[in-house]
Amino acid sequence: MTVLAAAVERFGPWLFLVASGAEIAAWFRLSRRTMLIVAIAVAVIGLVPVAGLSLTDLVYSVTGPLGAGSLVILAIGLAARLQTGLTGDRRFGLLALAVLQIVIFVPVYAFELSAAGPDVYRWGYAAWELPAGGVVLLLFAWWAEAPAIALWLGLAGLLYLADAYASRNFLDYAGDPVALLLAAVMLVRSGLPARRRRYVPMSAKTRTTSS
Repeated sequence: MTVLAAAVERFGPWLFLVASGAEIAAWFRLSRRTMLIVAIAVAVIGLVPVAGLSLTDLVYSVTGPLGAGSLVILAIGLAARLQTGLTGDRRFGLLALAVLQIVIFVPVYAFELSAAGPDVYRWGYAAWELPAGGVVLLLFAWWAEAPAIALWLGLAGLLYLADAYASRNFLDYAGDPVALLLAAVMLVRSGLPARRRRYVPMSAKTRTTSS
């Protein structure tokens, strides 16, 4: 594996670390400036090797390369956190993408792990079915006003055409178990009352109380 290929495969785990750092900072109601500092610190620390391995390498050893679903969810969520302090779950139709990840990949992994049922994983090698399915999903993205779905399909296609990972199955580029976990968290979080989702930095609470 070349250095470039290794870097591409580890970008997803590195982004996962950075987004997790921002989420932890938001959990403690830190200011957006502090959240940005935490994200930058995690981004740097995640690349520093200790005994030959970095935190990014450790995450990669567990998750492997992340698909386009995880990359889009993490990137939009991180940008929203740093910009507004909010989760970004409702930006660009991200919830619609989360639903698609669950609807598509839960059956794929369920049938793949079971001895019974159809071999749906082979659809990732299909010739005409993939473009046809992509057109259907793009029409759904247009109907649902969810550009995140179009971004997901475009990124997955680019990674697939560039042969970025050690796989020729399109499903490996479109999704992964981490994306399912992120999607489930987003859907659960979307069901919380609005006052529970509202981001208020701890410093703002302190100023309100003191006044």
